[in-house]
Amino acid sequence: MHIEGEYDDGNLVVRLDGRVLDPARSQKVWNHSPDGFAWGYGGSGPAQLALAILLAAGLSDDDAVRLHQPFKWAFIAPLPQGRFSISVDVDGWIKAPNVVAAARPSITCPTCHLTSYNPSDIRENYCGFCHQFHGSTL
Repeated sequence: MHIEGEYDDGNLVVRLDGRVLDPARSQKVWNHSPDGFAWGYGGSGPAQLALAILLAAGLSDDDAVRLHQPFKWAFIAPLPQGRFSISVDVDGWIKAPNVVAAARPSITCPTCHLTSYNPSDIRENYCGFCHQFHGSTL
């Protein structure tokens, strides 16, 4: 699946295999973000985008909800906040989500014990969940 995101006349537009992705279906399943999609960080807009992508890939509502947060951290949060273009083998990722997560660089916060795959968090030894910078011991 090829995923592209860009700003178009001030609006965020995401395309899956060339077709515009609408957040409405994913918002009916779980409305993380009434404002729609975003990417490049670990918030509600990226969660909405991850859920929408998994639903568009044919996952059931339950499976998409179960997997959208790991998918967000693996693919959506690390994206640049501007224009992007990536190809993702969603089916391959679904078959081995633990392998994909284990293969990606990450940090685990010693305070809240949550794991981030965001390259900026890793580089800065920063926890985006509890908003703390930590020493180089992460």
